[in-house]
Amino acid sequence: MSSRSSILSLKSLGLTSTLLLALTVLPAAGAEKIVLDGSSGMLPLAKALATAYQQQSSAPLVETGKGLGTGARLRALAEGTIQIALASHGIKPEDVQKGNLKVIEVETAKVMARGGDMAKGLVETPHAIGMTSMTVVEQSGGKVKALTLNGVAPTAENVRSGRYFLTREFYFVIKGEPTPSSKKFLDFVLSPDGDRVILANGAVPLR
Repeated sequence: MSSRSSILSLKSLGLTSTLLLALTVLPAAGAEKIVLDGSSGMLPLAKALATAYQQQSSAPLVETGKGLGTGARLRALAEGTIQIALASHGIKPEDVQKGNLKVIEVETAKVMARGGDMAKGLVETPHAIGMTSMTVVEQSGGKVKALTLNGVAPTAENVRSGRYFLTREFYFVIKGEPTPSSKKFLDFVLSPDGDRVILANGAVPLR
């Protein structure tokens, strides 16, 4: 993503956490060190980015703090004790205008409550990464693609052998003994014809 998206759950019912970098629009001429501080939830990501940057360039020196609350990080930004504030929430439009701030979105994570919403989100969101079933992949018409796990593709052979281990079971659940109609359908599901449908839709039959 230009703004990368990680779809983890529901668009309509989910919890959205948007990670932001807010910085003052001030000249940084001659600055040899910048300090990042703010949201403690963003600190691990900020430290990883700082470390990776430092491996490529020794200047400016990038330091990360120990965490600041919403008000404290904006005050520190205004006072110049930090140059970049880390925020996952709490940046109000009036604060942006008043403090002459620029807000840069780094990453968005959406938590989906239901698998169907995850599937819909993956289809509709370019460059999204999420967990879904191979059936969704097969039925997406090429809009969703499966990724390898530790270099192992999610093929039927790899699932059966255990090489691809990120799997889940699908169940049909009935109450008591099946009715004649239900039994007829379930017999089909468990037949070779049913197996072919299951395979064609990206799942792995029991046999």
